Amino acid sequence: MRKFCANYCLILLLIGSSCSPRVGNIDEYKLEVFADYFQIYMQTASTLESEELGVEWSEKELKRLLQVKKEEFVIGTARNMSVPFFIKIYPEKPEINLDNWDIVNESEIKVTANILYINSMDDEISIPLESGVYGFYTLYKNLDSISKDGLEGDDEYYLYLWKTSKASQTTDVMELK
Repeated sequence: MRKFCANYCLILLLIGSSCSPRVGNIDEYKLEVFADYFQIYMQTASTLESEELGVEWSEKELKRLLQVKKEEFVIGTARNMSVPFFIKIYPEKPEINLDNWDIVNESEIKVTANILYINSMDDEISIPLESGVYGFYTLYKNLDSISKDGLEGDDEYYLYLWKTSKASQTTDVMELK
């Protein structure tokens, strides 16, 4: 499994999770994850041993709370605590109302081996996805609700995924809000 330095360790502790029945063509996952070091890792099969992400964040990545490589990305969080994390998988790119969110980013990821992993040293949550290139939004809500001590808040984190027909995949991120 992944080896971490103590100062940059990501521990993603699954407190509770559920997958609701398919709503139309949308798969939904509701998770409560421990975002240690303010991070949630998303990886594919070919990047499970990678140690590139999450260690050093640029100012731009910190502002958008997202760090992306071709087959993995890290979602930044406002709290170093258990946070609600929702994943929705759509059959096509969903329309979103930017007014409902504090931060919205759009990018792409190449999924290999039909699985996207939420990874930690001890826990590994797998989300079944057909191999291919997926567009995704990372969406952040209620970031201004964090208590002064950083322990409490109503912040929520969302990942919306959809398969795209794009032949090439980039690591470009569009900051939509």
